[in-house]
Amino acid sequence: MKKLTKKEEMYVNILNVRNEYYNLISANDKVVDVANLLENTYRIEDYARKRKMCELEKELEIAKKALEQAREAAARDAWFESEEGKTWKEAKLSERKAAYDEHYALEEAEREYTRKVVRELLGGEFDVTCFSLGSRFEVGLVEKVLDNGTPCAYFGHEFTVYFGKDEKYMGNGNWERTFRWELNYGTMGAFDLINDEKHVKYLVAMAKFASSDVVNNDLREHLKKSTERNMEISKRIYELDDELKNPKIAD
Repeated sequence: MKKLTKKEEMYVNILNVRNEYYNLISANDKVVDVANLLENTYRIEDYARKRKMCELEKELEIAKKALEQAREAAARDAWFESEEGKTWKEAKLSERKAAYDEHYALEEAEREYTRKVVRELLGGEFDVTCFSLGSRFEVGLVEKVLDNGTPCAYFGHEFTVYFGKDEKYMGNGNWERTFRWELNYGTMGAFDLINDEKHVKYLVAMAKFASSDVVNNDLREHLKKSTERNMEISKRIYELDDELKNPKIAD
């Protein structure tokens, strides 16, 4: 067997690392017969000749990173099969489910609360057509309600209230943390001022909503508190996902 150049040795190293990775993830069909390649080195020579050393080094780095992650996953999965691992995982999954249940319940409660405020202020013809806690809700003049209970607005138009935690750049490297509370009315195009009472009613309601102290004080503060709680829930879900992905396994 001929002596390999540094680039050829690098490529063989890459193949060996990849083979270990493929064996670990049970992808045996992708394993390369390195011994056979070393007997007939033209493929190794051809591959190495077409690449720079820095490119091969990058390939090796990527292969080693994938192997490291596969080893961690294998160790995690093996631990999850132990009694200790099963108990720990079940507890974390149970806590994760409880957090999601709280999120969904909180969002539904806040949707209904916002609907109540909107309908008391604007009348039963109006409703919240879309609601996402910590993001936005939309209000429209209801034309019909779908079988699943979703209200649909006349002319497919609603005004949107954006709310949630925000940061504004104040200059000189300073940021100010705020709670976003903004209304976007989009564009409606032209309409008949004499005969199109639906558009007129919609615009009057939007102005009433925007100028309401109830909306801009009570509803804003209410949604601010629920948004803060939802952020705490989301943070905990993120932490749980990370713990489940990277459990601290005792040696």
